Amino acid sequence: MRQLVRVKPKEKRFWLLLGNVVLSQDRRLDAIAELETAASLEMLEPDGLMMLGDLYAEQKLFTEAVAIYSKLAAASPEMGVERMIRYANALTAEEKHEDAARVLDAVVPLAGEADKVALLQARATIHQTRNEWPQARERLQE
Repeated sequence: MRQLVRVKPKEKRFWLLLGNVVLSQDRRLDAIAELETAASLEMLEPDGLMMLGDLYAEQKLFTEAVAIYSKLAAASPEMGVERMIRYANALTAEEKHEDAARVLDAVVPLAGEADKVALLQARATIHQTRNEWPQARERLQE
C-alpha cells in the first residue's frame, strides 16, 4: 500500500487503504500518522477523517479528536449517534462543557433506545467534571 501511495499520491482511496492496513496490524499510532499525513495533504474523505477522529479519541488525544470531529460535524452533521457521543466526550475532556452539552442535545432526536445509556453516561461525565455530583448521580441512576 505504501508503494501505491508513492506511485499515485492523488488517489484518496489508497491513503485510506494504507491507514486500514496499518490499523489491521494493531499499530494505532502509526495509523494515526498515516491518516494525519493524508489529511494534511487533503487526501482523506469523510470516512477517513472519521477513522482518524475515532483513533484520536481512543488514544485519549482529545484536542486532536475535537479538531477532527468539529471539521466533520460542520461538513456532515449526520455523523452518527455513536460518533457524536464520542465527540461530546472529547469536548468534555477538553473542558468545553457547553459545547459538549450542545452536541448531546443535537443527538437526542437521532438517538434510539440503545443509545440512551451512552447519552446518559456522557451527560453524567459533564456533571462530574463540573463537580455537580447530585446531577451526575441522577444521570447515572437513570
